[in-house]
Amino acid sequence: MLRSVVLVLAALALAGCSLAARFAYVRADGQDLSDPTVAQQFNRDRAYCQSTMHNSAGTGDPHRNNSYAGGDAMQDCMEEKGYIVVMEHEAEARQQELAAKAAEKARREAEAAAPPPPPPPPPPPPPKAKLKPKPKPAAPAPVSPPPQQQQPKSSPN
Repeated sequence: MLRSVVLVLAALALAGCSLAARFAYVRADGQDLSDPTVAQQFNRDRAYCQSTMHNSAGTGDPHRNNSYAGGDAMQDCMEEKGYIVVMEHEAEARQQELAAKAAEKARREAEAAAPPPPPPPPPPPPPKAKLKPKPKPAAPAPVSPPPQQQQPKSSPN
């Protein structure tokens, strides 16, 4: 019975070791660490943060790097340099998500920095309605003078 408990505990401990989480860094701005220039900068930043961690732990012993305080110093330094710690199996998806956010932010900033588009030209004035000429009043018919009555010719009497 005791042996089976020990074996189960040993199996669980062994399984726990195999499931030990692995962590990776991704750039907070979404840049791909496989890019040689970015990878070179990452290596410089990591070396700097490791030296900072050694100094904060008060030792140059690499075996003491796993202490809780040293790990915090390393992580804090890397965050200051623009990196985020993620689970290794999530690193690629997280990098793509951060890259998309960075691209959207850059697009919005470019829109904000661009001068506003000029206002559209005013619409042309509506065409003036052609006024129909007023009909001229009909000229009164010429009034002919009333016929003059002829006076009867008087006889010379």
